[in-house]
Amino acid sequence: MNKTPEWTRPLSATPLPPSTDGATTTDDYMVNSVAISDNGGRIIAGTYYYPFDGTQRMQTDGTFGVYCYDKKGDRHWADEFEGDEGVYSVALSNDGKIAVAGGLRQGGKYGRSGPTLGFLRAYDAAKGKILLDFKDSHFNTIVNSVAISKHGDVLAAGTKKSLYVFSVVGGSFPSTPVAPFGVTQSVDSIAVAPNGKWFAACGKNGCVYTGEVKTGGVNNPVLWTETSHTHFVSVAIPAAGDNFAVAGGSVVYLFNKKSAGTGYVAQYKLPASSGKSIRFVSMSADGKLAIAVANRGTAGLLFALNVGPQGFTPAWSFPTTHNPNSATTDKATRYFTLADGYPDDVPGSFCLYAKTGKIWQCPTPKMNWPMVISADGKSIAGGGDDNKLYFFVP
Repeated sequence: MNKTPEWTRPLSATPLPPSTDGATTTDDYMVNSVAISDNGGRIIAGTYYYPFDGTQRMQTDGTFGVYCYDKKGDRHWADEFEGDEGVYSVALSNDGKIAVAGGLRQGGKYGRSGPTLGFLRAYDAAKGKILLDFKDSHFNTIVNSVAISKHGDVLAAGTKKSLYVFSVVGGSFPSTPVAPFGVTQSVDSIAVAPNGKWFAACGKNGCVYTGEVKTGGVNNPVLWTETSHTHFVSVAIPAAGDNFAVAGGSVVYLFNKKSAGTGYVAQYKLPASSGKSIRFVSMSADGKLAIAVANRGTAGLLFALNVGPQGFTPAWSFPTTHNPNSATTDKATRYFTLADGYPDDVPGSFCLYAKTGKIWQCPTPKMNWPMVISADGKSIAGGGDDNKLYFFVP
């Protein structure tokens, strides 16, 4: 059953500049990341561009931004800037009050605007007031992932070179973050526990990072490295409990924050026929279900794992039409979102599933990476490589 979105909104109104080689391209800004509040009343999205597979334009300069909408489709504010690559990751506190965005401000491999500088800002999400604009001489790489606590008092960012944690002291974010691991392997994904008391992250070379956030600092930072050196691309912390999930390659691991340094407490390996590359993992609010997607050529798999005393046990799985990129669920685990498509020049879709199978799909002209559902299960937002923000109701 095809679904029509309640509304769509183009984000950047300034087209990508013409290619310097004079070639006519149809490339557009990519909405690489979207976040939604628990009640669906506030949505944050960012625009990005990079010459991934399927694109034609090699330059990465443009007018990028962070954008805030409500569920009616009204834009409340925008923070736009001229630069390179732009906004790669956004996050929003559960109560919708504080937003954070990370990416690249300028430079990079295909940049045209000077030395490479990272982009990391936090906002009062109601008005768009900038609460943090991190700049540092060593902050010269892209932010791959950002995360924030339930009330927005702790935020974390993972880059290609380090991991940063900011926690509010005296009512504001410090100008200098804590970097508990110093120089690291590339950190691809980071998550903050809703209570703001700990974080988990993962990335290249099989690295998994955890730490406790206390009194503005980080205590007991722990690094665990898998002997197979899997490139981990996604980490998820549920609303309740001390467990977290990490995924990459063909494996999903379950860790406990208290014992992460000694290794995982459970693992699940995809059968060879089920997928070649796990792209994303999320967890239910109660921590009893892990949801993941895996690519297997031109299509893929959406699957769920029960989390119990015996570790992971398969719950259900469904094939996907295109390469899947992300999956989330509401607090009641009634619905499961899926965004798919790859590479950039092929169609994709936004899909909604129940435990019994697909409910609907919305075909799109290009691939889609983010699709998120509000905790109350009443609002869904997605971002496409067509510079659009999509909004659905289940």
